[in-house]
Amino acid sequence: MEKRLEIRYLTLGKPLVRVRTVAFPSDKKLVTTTSASVVNDRFILANVGSLGIRLTDGLLYVGDRLVIPRVNSLRESLFRCAHDALGHFGFDKSYGALRDSYYWPGMRKELEEMYIPSCTDCQRNKSTTTKPPGPLHPLPVPDNRGDAIAIDFIGPLPSDNGFDCIATVTDRLGADLRLIPTRTNVSASEFATLFFDSWNCENGLPTEIVSDRDKLFVSHFWAALHKLTGVKLKLSTAYHPQTDGSSERTNKSLIQALRYHVSRNQTGWVRALPRVRFALMNTNNASTGFSRFHLHLGRSPRLLPPLSAPPPESTPPTFDADRLLRQIETDVFEARDNLFLAKSRRRIPRTSIAHLTPNTTLATSSYSPRSTVAVTICNVAITVSLNSWSAGTDRTKSFMLTTTRPYTPLTFLTL
Repeated sequence: MEKRLEIRYLTLGKPLVRVRTVAFPSDKKLVTTTSASVVNDRFILANVGSLGIRLTDGLLYVGDRLVIPRVNSLRESLFRCAHDALGHFGFDKSYGALRDSYYWPGMRKELEEMYIPSCTDCQRNKSTTTKPPGPLHPLPVPDNRGDAIAIDFIGPLPSDNGFDCIATVTDRLGADLRLIPTRTNVSASEFATLFFDSWNCENGLPTEIVSDRDKLFVSHFWAALHKLTGVKLKLSTAYHPQTDGSSERTNKSLIQALRYHVSRNQTGWVRALPRVRFALMNTNNASTGFSRFHLHLGRSPRLLPPLSAPPPESTPPTFDADRLLRQIETDVFEARDNLFLAKSRRRIPRTSIAHLTPNTTLATSSYSPRSTVAVTICNVAITVSLNSWSAGTDRTKSFMLTTTRPYTPLTFLTL
């Protein structure tokens, strides 16, 4: 009499699906592949014990785990119960819900590499934790000190001496830094005066200014003023503060340092700005290898008094101005080289810098004309959807989808 492998009902809380009868002799491959895969499954080897592979009541088991035959609709239904019905959790939680009760060869790989990555709901509702595809495009390294600067605002802050905002001006070559207390309601003409007094009177006109799309930087006055002076304005992409990395790094260090100086009611930060600037100017930069004071003045200020008096000199010291200027130029060139290497490491993290040449080709994203993609809309969905919402309806950005539905673009543009 022919034995039959029959799966009548599978239950995950309630009857799930009824599967057709599968003849046992025709499914010998399932038994063979199951026996072979069990040997390489550490979870089974640790939990099966002495039960092993057995046939009970016409059903094939590995320990206490029911072996599922090669019925795609059945396996997909189990995946839906373990992943979709339980909250669209990741692989570990979904696999943990399945592995105690069910088994088939390649179940782990199919769930991790096929089912979960292709879940459309996960793609549209979950925030990605991976880096964006494609190579980075860092801003070019400036040629000289003061040529390229970055401007940004920190605020609103607790009002202190009539100020509630800080404007940071950062030399992108790492030679200077200005912290300007101001107000959030400052006009473009007023800020232009502050910028001229604080930066131009000390370092001269820059050749380019990198900034975000603040209302001051996109105003007609600001654009017309710098068009007359020949300064090129570079505005970052909307919702992409990483473009202005110099300002973001300055802002982070500034806020961190101010926490040690403000009082409990968060006042006194205006008085602390000169001290914080001195500290930031006197610390070595990891990218350039020099402090801002060293690149700006040719030396770093003395912080601590000498422990002993210097010995008397028989002859007065000589001052070689040419040697000092040559040393400053050498340090600036070295800082530029260090910045180039630092940007190259961020751009090509797996490429050895020792093998980096001017002809190095960067790997581009692996999109083909037939690729199916989803466009990130986490920053624009709130604006688009507000136009169609009725007045008085409370909506939150937290509940919005992060991407569009997958579609096939007409073409891809490579930057």
